[in-house]
Amino acid sequence: MTLSTGAHPGPLGPWAPSRRRAPRALLAMLAAVLGIGIALWPLAPARADDGDLVVELISLTPAVVTTGDTLVISGRIRNTTDEELAPPAVRLLLQKHVPSSTQALASWLDGTNNLNVSALTGWNAAEDAPPLPPNGVAPFTIEIATDGTFSELSAWGPRGIQIEARADEATGSTRTTMLWYPDDPPVRTPSELTLLVPLTPTAREWQEAVAQRLPVGEVAAPRLLTVLEAVGTDASLAIDPALLESEPPAAVPASAGEDETADESPDETSGTEDGTPPDTEVEGSALEALLEALTAAERRGDLIALGYADADVTTLVGAGGAELWEDGVARSEALLAEAGLTVENVAWPPGPLSQDTLSVLMGSGSEAVVLDAADFAVGTSTHATATSGSRQLDALLADDELGDALASTELDGVAARQATLALSAVLTRALSQEPAGLLVVMPRDLGERDLGHVSDQVQALDDAPWFETATLRSLLGRTGTGVTLDLPTEVPALDAIEPSAVDRLLEGRAVVEAYTEVAGPTIHEAYLPALLTPLSATLDGDAPLREQLLDAAVTATDELGSMISVETGSDVLLISGDASLPVTLSNQLPVEAQVVVELVPEGSRLQVRQPEVVVLPPQQSTTARIPITAVANGNVMVDVHVRPAAGERDLAEPASFAVRVRAEWENIGTGVVAGLLAVAFVIGLIRTIRRGGRRARAQ
Repeated sequence: MTLSTGAHPGPLGPWAPSRRRAPRALLAMLAAVLGIGIALWPLAPARADDGDLVVELISLTPAVVTTGDTLVISGRIRNTTDEELAPPAVRLLLQKHVPSSTQALASWLDGTNNLNVSALTGWNAAEDAPPLPPNGVAPFTIEIATDGTFSELSAWGPRGIQIEARADEATGSTRTTMLWYPDDPPVRTPSELTLLVPLTPTAREWQEAVAQRLPVGEVAAPRLLTVLEAVGTDASLAIDPALLESEPPAAVPASAGEDETADESPDETSGTEDGTPPDTEVEGSALEALLEALTAAERRGDLIALGYADADVTTLVGAGGAELWEDGVARSEALLAEAGLTVENVAWPPGPLSQDTLSVLMGSGSEAVVLDAADFAVGTSTHATATSGSRQLDALLADDELGDALASTELDGVAARQATLALSAVLTRALSQEPAGLLVVMPRDLGERDLGHVSDQVQALDDAPWFETATLRSLLGRTGTGVTLDLPTEVPALDAIEPSAVDRLLEGRAVVEAYTEVAGPTIHEAYLPALLTPLSATLDGDAPLREQLLDAAVTATDELGSMISVETGSDVLLISGDASLPVTLSNQLPVEAQVVVELVPEGSRLQVRQPEVVVLPPQQSTTARIPITAVANGNVMVDVHVRPAAGERDLAEPASFAVRVRAEWENIGTGVVAGLLAVAFVIGLIRTIRRGGRRARAQ
């Protein structure tokens, strides 16, 4: 069936139905319209699945109606009853005002709002249409010309529309929106639209990476490639640097600490130069494909970096873990540089900021921060300034409501497109600055569920006449509106990592830093990812996985802390004033370590001249001799400390042994020996003299 009608401004305003002559087939319909103009009856909330008839919307063109267009709505009506019904009739109802807020728009779409609604057409059924059998389908088309129907003076934006169907006693309806945007004269300067898309692993992908012992980037890359395809090349992106790691989560390379340039020869047993088994087909990885997509020449959007593993900086700072955040920043910079990715100095934390957090972000080089507009009562401004005392940082207030609508799977097809356009129009109308800017952020798990019609909806936003696609850098270059965000001193950490867990990671970090000092930076590079991964805000909803990663990190650093040890020896007997005590040290690291050995005697009977620097060959035991001085006799307990430098934390568990100081034994022994030598000398002298006397008498 096809309905065609026109309307012009009349007693009901610019949206009143037309009183022009119509073809005979529409007389009854127009009579009903005129009746509605006098008294409108209440309209019950309706959805696509209400009633015995299901009204399915197939197309609505154009998506945005402008001057001179004809609105064409087509769909079909399905009979869900067990009875044959008369040919169905349909009519179109219109909301005569633009929703003033996103809540008002949502209440129209969910059927709870029937304010200011009138019938734009009467009931009409196709002539000679057959009855509608059980589960049968009847198509329909509604055409409405804009000339004489929509006024140039009408406010631009969305209007709710409802298509109702009836057949005998069965009824059904569906709701959507149409968009009115006259172009002569232009109603406004287009607002800049920036779409910011996060590229970070989901909890499921972290789980899979741990279970299969794969780099998380390889697990997440297939999903992220589909995300990039769906959002287009104009979208700005926020990448999690943890995606660029080459090792599985919480895994420490067996060769941690080895000089990577020490042996670059191929594996002679492999049959290929890179060590791949001969029967393995070598292809580019999904992560490599992702990196190629990120650096493609046609990509126009900006790139920023999330925190490593998308950690919540506010939670970390509140738990005393600012050092871990700084480690994540340094690790991120190294990974991004290695991958050849250049990013803007813009932070996008997964949660709200505190005053202390702002200082940390500024200290780590951030020049701007993306914040959720819903956390601040500042109207609809996009650009603001976050403050903490005298410190200020540019802030972009992002709207995640529109991003959630883009990613939603509750609606599909035409209904999803029209709902998204309507929401974007309501948000744009509310912007306080013209020409304005709107930053739309997508959910961090985008693509974890069906991407549905994301690509079509993004394209619809790009084509919307009230928008002009812009980069994140363009929004940052805007003049601010003077909005100041006073950040709170504290932010509640709901479902976040516990401070006790942060303390365990800090203890592991101290071990890694100590071993890095004596064995080189490769130790730090090998163990740091394991310490940073449990901090991911993505794991706030997966406590068991976080605990698993946390235990793995602590176990790895505990094992590292035992790589250098003091071998237990027997008690030492010291019989001289100055001597060297032997201390045997074991180094299980694959690299050389330079340590400082300190002896700490109990009491003052024994004095240690100074700490001794000892070089420990890799995977060997070494005996070092530490100079000491005995002051008095007695038994002395001596603690052996192995440290990166004098006074720093221990690399190994301190060992103790007893030293029996008998310094006078050396003097006594010397005296005895001297006495014995003197006696022997005297005896020898006496004997010599006696022999000489005998010779004289004999002569």
